[in-house]
Amino acid sequence: METPPFPVTFGIELELVLLPKTDVIRRTLEHDDELLGLFNRCCREVHRERTNETKARAKERAQFIAEFAEIVLRGTGIAVKWADSAAAKEANEVGKYYDWWTVVDEIAISVDEAKAEWSVEIVSLPFALADNWRSQIEAVWSFVAKNFTIVNDQRGSTHCHMKQVPLHKDQEAQTALAFARQVSKFLVVWEPCLYVCAPIWRQTRYFVKSNLVGSEPLWQYLQSSVGFRYREVFEMLDKFNTVEELGKFVSAAREVSWNFRNLFEKRNTKEPTGTIEYRRCPMSASVQDIYENITINLSFVQAALVNGLESSLFGSMRAIKVVDPGKGAFRASDDCPLGADAITFGTGRLSVFKKFMLESATQLGLQQYLKLELGN
Repeated sequence: METPPFPVTFGIELELVLLPKTDVIRRTLEHDDELLGLFNRCCREVHRERTNETKARAKERAQFIAEFAEIVLRGTGIAVKWADSAAAKEANEVGKYYDWWTVVDEIAISVDEAKAEWSVEIVSLPFALADNWRSQIEAVWSFVAKNFTIVNDQRGSTHCHMKQVPLHKDQEAQTALAFARQVSKFLVVWEPCLYVCAPIWRQTRYFVKSNLVGSEPLWQYLQSSVGFRYREVFEMLDKFNTVEELGKFVSAAREVSWNFRNLFEKRNTKEPTGTIEYRRCPMSASVQDIYENITINLSFVQAALVNGLESSLFGSMRAIKVVDPGKGAFRASDDCPLGADAITFGTGRLSVFKKFMLESATQLGLQQYLKLELGN
C-alpha cells in the first residue's frame, strides 16, 4: 500500500554556544566598516567570567550574525533576518514572520565571557518534506561553521516545531485539534521510549521534563486511574473539544518535552504559530546532528498520524502504572516518565518502538539519519 504524503510542515530552532573566528570575520568584513564596527562592539571586553549575557549584548550579537549571514548567503537565495529588525516586525504584523531564517537573542544559556563565548538561537523557516530543506540547512550551517567554532557541550539544544497542514484554510481549527489528539495519544504510550533514547543529561533537564510527569493535569490523571488501558486514555483525550483545552491538559506549561502551547498561545508573533514543539533533542554540533534530530521528530509524528499504531496495536494494553518507587518495577520521579525505568533494549516495548520508528523514517526517506540508542 502506498504511503500517504507527509502532511506536516516543520522548522528547527538551533540554540548554540559559539566562539567567533575573529581573524576570519575581520578579513571578510574589511571593506564593510559599519558591520565591522558592530562586530567589534560585540567583542568588547567585559569583566565577568560566567553569566547569562545581558539583553543588550545578546541583541547586538544576534543582530550581527543575522546581518552577516544575510550578506554571505545572499547569492544562495536564503534570506536571514534579525528578529528585532524593522523588516521582521513589519512582517509579523501581517502574519509572515517565518518567511525566512531568523536570528534571535538567547539569554537563557550561560556563557563564559572570559572565553569570548556567544549564545544565539537560529530559527529556520517552515519546510515541507519535499522542499530543499537540506540544502538550506547545509548552507546556513556552512556559514556558521566557517565563521564560528561551535562549542559542543551540554548547554545548547535543538527544538523542532511541527504543524499539520489543513486541506483547506477554513479547516485550521479542526486540523489542529485532530493533530493534537493524535500526537498526545502517541506520546502517552511512547514517551518513555523517547526518554530513554535521549542523552542522560537531556533526560534530567528541568525545561524538557516528560509530559507524563511535567504536566500536572496529565500526571494526576495517570496517578488516579487504577488498572486502566490505553484505550481509556485515548477516549478521554478525544473528549476535549478545543485545542486549547487539550493542550493545557497534556502541556500545562511550555517547559515539557512536547510543548502544545504554540497551538493556541501567541508568543513573539501576532497569531499562534499552530505548532507542536519537541524540545528534548540535544544541541546540534554538525549537519548530521541536525538531520538526526529532525528525523527523530518526523518519524514519531509520521507514526502517530499515518501509521496509527497507538490504537491498532496498543489500545487494549494496560497502561504502565506506577507502583511503590522504592520497591516496584516502575517508578516516576521529577525526572523519569512513567515506566521509563523498566525499558531496556531487551524489552518488547522498546523493540516495537525501534521497529516502527525505522519504518516511519524509511517512509520519509530519512532512515539513514535515524539514531536510537540508550541515553549515555
